[in-house]
Amino acid sequence: MKLSKRLEKIISFVETGALIADVGCDHGFVPIELIKRGTVQKAAALDVNREPLEKARENALKAGTSDRISFYLSNGLEKLPVGTADTVIIAGMGGILMARILEEAPEELMKEIKSFILAPQSEYEHFRHYLAENGFAIDDEALIKEDGKFYPIIKCKKSGESYAYEKKIYFRYGKILPERRDTVLRECLLYDMSNIEKLLKIPSLPEERRRELERTREEIRELLG
Repeated sequence: MKLSKRLEKIISFVETGALIADVGCDHGFVPIELIKRGTVQKAAALDVNREPLEKARENALKAGTSDRISFYLSNGLEKLPVGTADTVIIAGMGGILMARILEEAPEELMKEIKSFILAPQSEYEHFRHYLAENGFAIDDEALIKEDGKFYPIIKCKKSGESYAYEKKIYFRYGKILPERRDTVLRECLLYDMSNIEKLLKIPSLPEERRRELERTREEIRELLG
């Protein structure tokens, strides 16, 4: 199967020999492909809805990997047995929902997870605030452009120590990619700058919102600089 750039990057963040749990597994492409490539030997696929979970089961059967994937009808990580996974993948949902899934995960299960691979598709600032306030230390990240939209992919671990960024803009774009001078991030920054410029031309824009956008514009210019 041909995977999207986003799923390929998620797969690249998985360590060889990991025990993965894919939350919101949709059609099961990530665990299926990880097993086919030999990156992992076993996996768990979870979804809150029965229909996508059954589709994932069908796809695993066709791919010859169904005997190595356990399927759970689960609200987030609620039904995942302790000892099943050391790496959790959550992708394809908003940052607020992803934060809630992590917040509501069983405590004993969270103690066993060594790595989290997280790909929110919206509410990025809210999600990064959650990670910082709840001690999720970011080890690596990437930004993927797909179908005209930019998607962050974050690899982190639960250190237990909260932290704060010295610049507010890092809660939107992270700190790793600006330090790397990432080319996709630069494209994203230019895109966001263009949208801000368009908004600032609206005569009826509330003054408070205008000041906020102007501050963001200056922060983006600094990152681009």
